[in-house]
Amino acid sequence: MKTQIRIGVFETNSSSTHSICIVSKEEWESFKEGKLVFDLHKDKLLDCLLTNKENCLTFDGYIEYQSNWESYFIYERNIKGVDVVVFGYAGNDNW
Repeated sequence: MKTQIRIGVFETNSSSTHSICIVSKEEWESFKEGKLVFDLHKDKLLDCLLTNKENCLTFDGYIEYQSNWESYFIYERNIKGVDVVVFGYAGNDNW
């Protein structure tokens, strides 16, 4: 079996859907305060005043959306002196 190693790539042979986001603690707090929204198509936080809200969720909406998946997570970590929040979900997308 041939093995290929690629830097910066996450792959799975699973048929389920996966999403992982890493943001600064400040961005996460802005998301919780309603200053940022989560874009479902881009899987990232965006300024709520500068984006098309059609595909975006507020913090409460995102938490509710996450709960529909088989597995979801929110971790706060300090990586090399930087406070970050890692969040996302995995499972069948049931759409």
